[in-house]
Formats: sequence, C-alpha cells, structure tokens
Amino acid sequence: MKKMHPIAGEKMIKKIVALSLLIALFVITRSVFNSYAGSYDSGNWLEVQLNEAQKESFDDTLKKANNGDPIAQYHLGIMYYMGFGVTMDNKEAARWYTKAAEQGLSIAEYTLGVSYSNGDGVPRDNEKALDLYTKAAEQGDVNAQFSLAATYDRGFMGVHQDKKKALDWYTKAAEQGDVNAQYCLAVMYDDGDGIRKNKGKALEWYTKAAEQGDADSQYNLGEMYDSGDGVPQDKKKAVEWYTKASEQGNTHAQLLLGKLYQDGEVVQKDIKKAVEWLTKAAEQDFAAAQYELSMSYYKGDGVPQDNKKALELCKKAAEQGLPSAQSYLGLIYILGEGVKVNKFEAYNWLIKAAKQGDEEAQNSLDILCKESPWVCK
Repeated sequence: MKKMHPIAGEKMIKKIVALSLLIALFVITRSVFNSYAGSYDSGNWLEVQLNEAQKESFDDTLKKANNGDPIAQYHLGIMYYMGFGVTMDNKEAARWYTKAAEQGLSIAEYTLGVSYSNGDGVPRDNEKALDLYTKAAEQGDVNAQFSLAATYDRGFMGVHQDKKKALDWYTKAAEQGDVNAQYCLAVMYDDGDGIRKNKGKALEWYTKAAEQGDADSQYNLGEMYDSGDGVPQDKKKAVEWYTKASEQGNTHAQLLLGKLYQDGEVVQKDIKKAVEWLTKAAEQDFAAAQYELSMSYYKGDGVPQDNKKALELCKKAAEQGLPSAQSYLGLIYILGEGVKVNKFEAYNWLIKAAKQGDEEAQNSLDILCKESPWVCK
C-alpha cells in the first residue's frame, strides 16, 4: 500500500490526533499519573510525589500550599481539578497552578498553559499559554516541548507556522523518549514536511517509537522494509513489523498482512490467517478490508461462500467512498448476485466510482448506458 501524503493520509491523521491528545485538557491527568520526565533527574519523581499526595488529606496539602510549597500548590490544583477530596473547581485549580508556576515549577507552568489554551478556569489567552509552554519547555518539560512543537507545526493558537521550530522542539521531546514526538519527527523526515527529506532519520525515529510499542510507527517501518524505501528491502522484517502493528489493531497493517497470507509469496500461504486479519480490520470499519473480505465471501475463499455477507461488506465499504467497492457493487446490482437486479442502483454506484476516476466503473457505466440508455438519463 503506497504511503499517502501526510496532509491527506493516515500518518497526518495520527499526527493530528497525537497533537490534540497533549493539547486537550485531559493531558493533565496523563502528565500526573503516567510519567513525568520534566527537568527533574529522578524520572518518576513527580509521579511518586503525586501518588503520595493522594494519600494525604486535603487539609494537609492546603496547609503546605499556604506555606509556599510549590509541589503542594500544584497538588492542590490537581485536587481541585480532579475533585480529589474537594469539590471540583477549575478556577481554584488554575489559581493554585499559578502560584506553583510563579515559583518556576515547570509542570505547573505547562498545566497552566493548557488551562489558558482551553479557557479552563481562566480566560482563554493563547499568548499566555504560549509563554507558559515556552518557560516549561526551556526547563526540559517534555509535554511542553511536544505542545510547542505541535503549535509551530500546525500553526495552532494564532502563531505562524514554523517548521524549523517544530523540528527543534519535536527533537528535544523525542530525545527524552516521548513516543508521540518520535513519531511526528519521523513523519517530518519521511515526507519532507517543511524540511529536507531524510529517510535515515525517519528510520531512526520510527524505530525508536516502534520499539516503544507505537503501532503506526511499526506499520510505517513495515512499509519502508517492504518497499525498500530508504532501507535495503527486507520482506521478513516488513512482516515482523506488520505483525506487531496488526496485533495492536492497526487496520492498514492488518489489511496488508491479510493480503500477504492470501498471496503466499512472502509468508506461507494461509487463507485462514488471511481471513482472520481481514476480519479484524473490517470490524474496525476499515473500508479497504471490508472490500477484500467481501471478495473472500463471494468466492468462498477461506470462508463459506455467502453472497449476502459479501454484499453487506461491499456495501459498507462503498458507503465509505471506496471506489473499487462502489464499482463492484454496481456490477452486483447489474448481475443480481445475492440481490435483485437493479440497474438504477447499479448506475448510482458506478457513477460515484467513475467520478473518483475508477476506470472499471467507467467501462461498466458505458456498457450499462449503451444497453439500457433509459437508466442513464
């Protein structure tokens, strides 16, 4: 499967999702309860502190916060934001984040920046948000670095798009092990997204992210090895990475793996495995997999022959705009395979596919209109 341009393709969709995850407010929870690199040498330092803070009473934390302890102030902000031991109050959360941020606590600066970006507990203010992200990022806060990169990458928050700054901040976050930053950095190098293409760098960062379990990076690595794109072609490695991505639910990898087991050229032919992977992708509403699986049901290839099931799958794919499915659905209605002949319905699907440049649909349409001109009027 040819990789698509990042603006239109799955890589950019994944990239935008990755950006939004850290810009959305629930990133606060991720920052707090998963891991925190920040500017602290002890790695999980803040995670440990926050776990301990949960064991403390609200009154104890309030007392420490009032005595000027920035960690307690930040903890108190989280307590108000999450409703831990106190009624949820986003304004109070922001007030305590501010106190901690004013003392230079980087995660408080970042979290307060998120609050200003979203207008959560404070008036929306992109300029303040950007300033706070920058302060936190310069202290080494990985989430702030990634959010800054995202901001410059896409031109969020009213800033001018700046791919060089995006590259710089993605790199800083990626070097700290942030998997989303590693993926986004790999995409930039892979596609030359505002920078010079560098397949070696793309390979390096996809590999780092893939080894951390990022399914999309695993799939893109599979593609690189499959086609020899920037690396010596290695079908065995391609299958290994496709399999890892498939096991995590990546639909593109599942589709390709299914087709590889169908063909039996790279891996030993196994129709049952082919159907298994195609089914997993189809069940996630992936149109291309639905179409491939529909062909299996029409032919009885690895599954009992079932025109009704085939029609159902083909129609699902066609309704998502897949031209090959629309074209075949048109033929189904012409031939009456598992459905009553309906040339008007056939015309409707063939014209949709033809408008997308499907040559087979156009040929079928020409024949249909020649044999039954009244349908095409």
